[in-house]
Amino acid sequence: MKLKLPEVRRSGDIVVNIENLAKSWKKDDGSELSVFSGIDGVVERLNKVAVTGVNGAGKSTLLKVITGQTEATDGICTLGGSVETGYFSQYSSDILDPDKTIYEEVQSRNPGETKGAVMNLLGAFLFSGDDADKKNTYTFRRRKKQGNACNSVFPAT
Repeated sequence: MKLKLPEVRRSGDIVVNIENLAKSWKKDDGSELSVFSGIDGVVERLNKVAVTGVNGAGKSTLLKVITGQTEATDGICTLGGSVETGYFSQYSSDILDPDKTIYEEVQSRNPGETKGAVMNLLGAFLFSGDDADKKNTYTFRRRKKQGNACNSVFPAT
């Protein structure tokens, strides 16, 4: 697959700074479930980072805190200058509008693109012709592929 990604603005030298970060969720009984705590770190421009751990360790929650999709319970998470975040959730198919076609979904996320550019992108994800005009009401596997197409190049804002 060959994709042409849009140019992005240069970020500052510090991409994200994390100090004593913690997250817990309120349980139905009023108690709290600690997901993680005491996380410190700095990600600098051009660094590559892997977030690994067992299921339930809080990897997705950490990324949601960093991208601003949920708030930390404690600590500080600061994005550097000119940093723009995107997050491709493992449940990304949930955000697709079932009343839109895959073409409409991608086009709505980047209204400045031509029909040809959107169709070329969809073709890179193996959507061609009639596939682009089908509604987002197919199986999970197909919806996951549609989510990949939508979010990899045109993230939701």
